[in-house]
Amino acid sequence: EGTNFILKSDGELTVSSLEVSYSCTTGSIDLIESDKIGDYYSFVNECEYYGYGADGTSASTPYKIGAEEGFLALAREVNADNPLTDTYFKLESDLDFTGDAYEFVPIGTYDNPFDGHFDGSNGDDKFTITMDESFYTDGGVFGALSENAVVEKLNVEGEVRFEDDSYNIGGICGSTEGGIIRDCSVSAHFIPSNNEDPFGCVSIGGIVGSASCGTQIISCEVSSTLDIYAGGDIGGIGGMVDETCYLENCDFLGKLFVYYDNPEIFDIGGLIGYIYKCYLLLL
Repeated sequence: EGTNFILKSDGELTVSSLEVSYSCTTGSIDLIESDKIGDYYSFVNECEYYGYGADGTSASTPYKIGAEEGFLALAREVNADNPLTDTYFKLESDLDFTGDAYEFVPIGTYDNPFDGHFDGSNGDDKFTITMDESFYTDGGVFGALSENAVVEKLNVEGEVRFEDDSYNIGGICGSTEGGIIRDCSVSAHFIPSNNEDPFGCVSIGGIVGSASCGTQIISCEVSSTLDIYAGGDIGGIGGMVDETCYLENCDFLGKLFVYYDNPEIFDIGGLIGYIYKCYLLLL
Protein backbone atom coordinates (compact mmCIF):
# COMPACT_ATOMS: atom_id res chain seq x y z
CA GLU A 1 0.00 0.00 0.00
CA GLY A 2 1.91 3.01 -1.25
CA THR A 3 5.08 0.93 -1.53
CA ASN A 4 6.76 -0.50 -4.64
CA PHE A 5 8.59 -3.79 -4.28
CA ILE A 6 11.18 -5.03 -6.75
CA LEU A 7 12.65 -8.48 -6.21
CA LYS A 8 15.70 -8.91 -8.40
CA SER A 9 16.94 -12.23 -9.70
CA ASP A 10 20.02 -12.08 -7.48
CA GLY A 11 17.84 -11.96 -4.35
CA GLU A 12 18.20 -8.27 -3.61
CA LEU A 13 14.95 -6.57 -2.64
CA THR A 14 14.63 -2.85 -3.25
CA VAL A 15 11.85 -0.94 -1.52
CA SER A 16 11.74 2.21 -3.58
CA SER A 17 9.57 4.31 -1.27
CA LEU A 18 12.15 3.96 1.51
CA GLU A 19 15.15 4.05 -0.83
CA VAL A 20 16.51 1.07 1.04
CA SER A 21 17.95 -2.22 -0.14
CA TYR A 22 17.53 -5.55 1.63
CA SER A 23 19.77 -8.57 1.19
CA CYS A 24 17.52 -11.61 1.27
CA THR A 25 18.47 -15.04 2.52
CA THR A 26 15.72 -16.98 0.79
CA GLY A 27 14.80 -17.34 -2.82
CA SER A 28 11.23 -16.10 -2.46
CA ILE A 29 9.21 -13.85 -0.22
CA ASP A 30 5.50 -13.99 0.56
CA LEU A 31 3.99 -10.60 1.35
CA ILE A 32 1.39 -11.30 4.04
CA GLU A 33 -0.69 -8.93 6.14
CA SER A 34 0.93 -10.06 9.41
CA ASP A 35 4.28 -8.75 8.13
CA LYS A 36 2.91 -5.26 7.75
CA ILE A 37 4.03 -2.33 9.90
CA GLY A 38 1.87 0.66 9.02
CA ASP A 39 2.10 1.00 5.25
CA TYR A 40 5.27 -1.07 5.04
CA TYR A 41 6.17 -4.75 5.20
CA SER A 42 8.72 -6.27 7.53
CA PHE A 43 10.96 -9.04 6.19
CA VAL A 44 12.82 -9.83 9.38
CA ASN A 45 12.19 -13.56 9.07
CA GLU A 46 13.26 -13.73 5.43
CA CYS A 47 15.86 -10.97 5.06
CA GLU A 48 18.66 -9.24 6.86
CA TYR A 49 16.45 -6.23 7.55
CA TYR A 50 16.84 -3.49 10.09
CA GLY A 51 16.92 -0.44 7.83
CA TYR A 52 20.07 -0.52 5.75
CA GLY A 53 23.84 -0.83 6.08
CA ALA A 54 26.40 -3.55 6.66
CA ASP A 55 26.14 -6.94 8.36
CA GLY A 56 25.74 -5.96 12.02
CA THR A 57 28.67 -8.03 13.25
CA SER A 58 30.71 -5.17 14.72
CA ALA A 59 30.55 -1.54 15.82
CA SER A 60 32.14 -0.54 12.50
CA THR A 61 29.61 -2.48 10.41
CA PRO A 62 26.27 -1.99 12.21
CA TYR A 63 22.77 -2.31 10.86
CA LYS A 64 21.61 1.28 10.43
CA ILE A 65 18.13 2.42 11.39
CA GLY A 66 17.05 5.57 9.61
CA ALA A 67 13.27 5.47 9.94
CA GLU A 68 10.51 4.52 12.37
CA GLU A 69 9.70 1.39 10.34
CA GLY A 70 13.17 0.01 10.94
CA PHE A 71 12.89 0.55 14.69
CA LEU A 72 9.53 -1.23 14.79
CA ALA A 73 10.86 -4.13 12.72
CA LEU A 74 13.72 -4.52 15.20
CA ALA A 75 11.21 -4.53 18.07
CA ARG A 76 9.15 -7.20 16.34
CA GLU A 77 12.19 -9.43 15.84
CA VAL A 78 13.41 -9.18 19.43
CA ASN A 79 9.93 -9.55 20.90
CA ALA A 80 9.46 -12.71 18.84
CA ASP A 81 12.31 -14.35 20.81
CA ASN A 82 15.42 -13.37 18.86
CA PRO A 83 17.67 -11.54 21.38
CA LEU A 84 20.19 -10.56 18.66
CA THR A 85 23.18 -11.18 20.93
CA ASP A 86 26.38 -9.56 19.63
CA THR A 87 24.46 -7.79 16.85
CA TYR A 88 25.14 -4.07 16.34
CA PHE A 89 22.62 -1.36 15.46
CA LYS A 90 23.12 2.34 14.85
CA LEU A 91 20.49 5.06 14.75
CA GLU A 92 20.85 7.33 11.72
CA SER A 93 18.19 9.98 12.41
CA ASP A 94 15.70 11.26 14.96
CA LEU A 95 12.57 9.13 15.29
CA ASP A 96 9.14 10.54 16.15
CA PHE A 97 6.46 8.22 17.52
CA THR A 98 4.01 10.92 18.55
CA GLY A 99 0.70 11.22 16.73
CA ASP A 100 -1.17 8.47 14.91
CA ALA A 101 1.33 7.56 12.19
CA TYR A 102 2.94 4.74 14.19
CA GLU A 103 2.01 2.50 17.08
CA PHE A 104 5.08 2.49 19.30
CA VAL A 105 6.43 -0.88 20.48
CA PRO A 106 9.41 -1.12 22.89
CA ILE A 107 12.36 -3.27 21.88
CA GLY A 108 12.39 -6.33 24.15
CA THR A 109 10.04 -7.78 26.72
CA TYR A 110 10.63 -9.39 30.11
CA ASP A 111 10.50 -12.85 28.50
CA ASN A 112 12.37 -11.77 25.35
CA PRO A 113 14.93 -9.08 26.25
CA PHE A 114 17.25 -7.31 23.82
CA ASP A 115 20.85 -8.59 24.06
CA GLY A 116 22.58 -6.66 21.29
CA HIS A 117 24.30 -3.29 20.94
CA PHE A 118 22.38 -0.09 20.12
CA ASP A 119 24.20 3.18 19.37
CA GLY A 120 21.89 6.19 19.19
CA SER A 121 24.40 8.68 17.79
CA ASN A 122 26.37 9.74 14.73
CA GLY A 123 29.49 9.92 16.85
CA ASP A 124 29.38 13.13 18.86
CA ASP A 125 25.69 14.06 18.63
CA LYS A 126 22.87 11.94 20.01
CA PHE A 127 19.78 11.31 17.98
CA THR A 128 16.41 11.67 19.69
CA ILE A 129 13.53 9.24 19.99
CA THR A 130 10.33 11.11 20.82
CA MET A 131 7.37 9.15 22.14
CA ASP A 132 4.01 9.79 23.72
CA GLU A 133 3.12 6.41 25.11
CA SER A 134 1.31 4.79 28.01
CA PHE A 135 2.85 1.66 29.53
CA TYR A 136 1.67 -0.95 31.98
CA THR A 137 4.88 -2.94 32.43
CA ASP A 138 8.43 -3.03 31.04
CA GLY A 139 7.99 0.29 29.30
CA GLY A 140 10.54 2.59 27.68
CA VAL A 141 12.40 2.76 24.39
CA PHE A 142 13.57 -0.72 25.41
CA GLY A 143 11.22 -2.94 27.34
CA ALA A 144 13.97 -5.17 28.74
CA LEU A 145 17.72 -5.72 28.40
CA SER A 146 19.81 -8.76 29.25
CA GLU A 147 23.44 -9.34 30.20
CA ASN A 148 25.24 -8.58 26.92
CA ALA A 149 23.13 -5.59 25.90
CA VAL A 150 24.65 -2.14 25.43
CA VAL A 151 22.57 0.98 24.83
CA GLU A 152 24.52 4.18 24.42
CA LYS A 153 24.38 7.80 23.23
CA LEU A 154 20.59 8.01 22.97
CA ASN A 155 18.29 10.90 23.85
CA VAL A 156 14.60 10.42 24.74
CA GLU A 157 11.94 13.12 24.73
CA GLY A 158 8.14 13.34 24.83
CA GLU A 159 5.86 11.78 27.43
CA VAL A 160 6.09 8.50 29.30
CA ARG A 161 2.76 7.71 30.90
CA PHE A 162 1.84 4.98 33.37
CA GLU A 163 -1.37 3.36 34.55
CA ASP A 164 -2.74 1.79 37.73
CA ASP A 165 -0.37 -0.89 39.06
CA SER A 166 2.25 -0.10 36.40
CA TYR A 167 5.75 -1.38 37.11
CA ASN A 168 9.22 -1.31 35.53
CA ILE A 169 8.90 1.94 33.58
CA GLY A 170 11.96 3.94 32.46
CA GLY A 171 12.89 6.49 29.83
CA ILE A 172 15.58 4.27 28.29
CA CYS A 173 14.51 0.83 29.57
CA GLY A 174 11.82 -0.72 31.72
CA SER A 175 13.89 -3.49 33.29
CA THR A 176 17.45 -4.74 32.96
CA GLU A 177 19.06 -7.99 34.03
CA GLY A 178 22.62 -7.02 33.23
CA GLY A 179 23.91 -4.95 30.33
CA ILE A 180 25.20 -1.38 30.04
CA ILE A 181 23.34 1.90 29.60
CA ARG A 182 25.91 4.57 28.82
CA ASP A 183 25.91 8.27 27.91
CA CYS A 184 22.13 8.50 27.51
CA SER A 185 19.86 11.43 28.31
CA VAL A 186 16.15 11.69 29.04
CA SER A 187 13.96 14.78 29.20
CA ALA A 188 10.58 13.08 28.72
CA HIS A 189 7.76 14.00 31.10
CA PHE A 190 6.63 11.11 33.30
CA ILE A 191 2.95 11.51 34.01
CA PRO A 192 -0.11 9.36 34.84
CA SER A 193 -2.23 8.32 31.86
CA ASN A 194 -5.21 10.59 31.22
CA ASN A 195 -4.00 12.85 34.05
CA GLU A 196 -5.64 10.57 36.59
CA ASP A 197 -4.24 9.54 39.98
CA PRO A 198 -2.82 6.03 39.52
CA PHE A 199 -2.18 3.75 42.45
CA GLY A 200 0.22 0.90 43.06
CA CYS A 201 2.91 2.01 40.59
CA VAL A 202 6.28 0.43 41.37
CA SER A 203 9.81 0.83 39.94
CA ILE A 204 9.72 3.97 37.82
CA GLY A 205 12.96 5.75 36.94
CA GLY A 206 14.19 8.38 34.51
CA ILE A 207 16.68 5.95 32.94
CA VAL A 208 15.51 2.50 34.09
CA GLY A 209 12.62 1.23 36.14
CA SER A 210 14.25 -1.87 37.64
CA ALA A 211 17.91 -2.86 37.38
CA SER A 212 19.59 -6.07 38.56
CA CYS A 213 22.19 -8.71 37.68
CA GLY A 214 25.17 -6.38 37.32
CA THR A 215 23.58 -3.66 35.22
CA GLN A 216 25.90 -0.68 34.65
CA ILE A 217 24.47 2.85 34.27
CA ILE A 218 27.25 5.25 33.30
CA SER A 219 27.32 8.98 32.44
CA CYS A 220 23.56 9.35 32.06
CA GLU A 221 21.54 12.50 32.63
CA VAL A 222 17.84 13.02 33.32
CA SER A 223 16.18 16.43 33.15
CA SER A 224 12.63 15.09 33.23
CA THR A 225 9.73 16.04 35.45
CA LEU A 226 8.32 13.01 37.26
CA ASP A 227 4.79 13.45 38.61
CA ILE A 228 4.21 10.67 41.16
CA TYR A 229 0.85 10.34 42.87
CA ALA A 230 1.07 6.89 44.43
CA GLY A 231 3.48 4.00 44.44
CA GLY A 232 7.04 3.20 45.36
CA ASP A 233 10.62 2.64 44.18
CA ILE A 234 10.62 5.92 42.26
CA GLY A 235 13.93 7.60 41.35
CA GLY A 236 15.34 10.22 39.02
CA ILE A 237 17.80 7.71 37.51
CA GLY A 238 16.54 4.29 38.63
CA GLY A 239 13.43 3.10 40.42
CA MET A 240 14.76 -0.12 42.01
CA VAL A 241 18.44 -1.06 41.82
CA ASP A 242 19.94 -4.12 43.49
CA GLU A 243 23.36 -4.61 45.07
CA THR A 244 24.97 -6.07 41.93
CA CYS A 245 24.54 -2.90 39.87
CA TYR A 246 27.00 -0.09 39.23
CA LEU A 247 26.22 3.61 38.76
CA GLU A 248 28.82 6.19 37.78
CA ASN A 249 28.71 9.88 36.88
CA CYS A 250 24.91 10.16 36.58
CA ASP A 251 22.90 13.35 37.14
CA PHE A 252 19.26 14.02 37.87
CA LEU A 253 18.60 17.66 36.99
CA GLY A 254 14.83 17.47 36.69
CA LYS A 255 11.92 17.75 39.10
CA LEU A 256 10.34 15.00 41.15
CA PHE A 257 6.87 15.85 42.43
CA VAL A 258 5.66 13.49 45.14
CA TYR A 259 2.28 13.94 46.82
CA TYR A 260 3.03 13.03 50.43
CA ASP A 261 -0.56 13.28 51.59
CA ASN A 262 -1.12 9.93 49.93
CA PRO A 263 -0.20 7.00 52.24
CA GLU A 264 0.57 4.83 49.22
CA ILE A 265 3.86 6.68 48.60
CA PHE A 266 7.12 4.95 49.62
CA ASP A 267 10.82 4.65 48.65
CA ILE A 268 11.41 7.86 46.70
CA GLY A 269 14.86 9.21 45.82
CA GLY A 270 16.47 11.86 43.65
CA LEU A 271 18.80 9.31 42.05
CA ILE A 272 17.47 5.92 43.18
CA GLY A 273 14.14 5.07 44.77
CA TYR A 274 15.15 1.81 46.43
CA ILE A 275 18.66 0.37 46.68
CA TYR A 276 20.09 -2.10 49.16
CA LYS A 277 23.46 -3.53 50.17
CA CYS A 278 25.26 -0.60 48.54
CA TYR A 279 28.17 1.72 49.29
CA LEU A 280 29.17 5.24 48.24
CA LEU A 281 32.65 5.87 46.86
CA LEU A 282 33.73 9.52 46.92
CA LEU A 283 36.58 10.42 44.54
